Amino acid sequence: MSYTQKYTAAWEQEPEFKGSLRSSKKGSNYAFCKACNKDVICGKSEIQKHYSGKQHTKLVKSLHTQKTLTDMTSYMEKISLNEKIKTDEIRIAAYAAEHNISLNTLDHL
Repeated sequence: MSYTQKYTAAWEQEPEFKGSLRSSKKGSNYAFCKACNKDVICGKSEIQKHYSGKQHTKLVKSLHTQKTLTDMTSYMEKISLNEKIKTDEIRIAAYAAEHNISLNTLDHL
């Protein structure tokens, strides 16, 4: 007969799991990895194996480099007016080329 470990909330406070581990909705024998959006069978060694895996490591690395929505808005505010105008002109030109719009129509625009 095998013993299945139940989720322990104290694991959430450990430095290696802090911020990315929580209890699972799947049951008391599972933990949920926020980084991978995945349920993991409980047991400290199983969770450590998951955290040292290639997929988890890759996802955590990408999360650290990913910008938040609030960062993106501040980035857009830093772009000068000239850069915004250039970007819009390029978009209009690309739209005209893609949809085969005549230059006379663009002049009117």
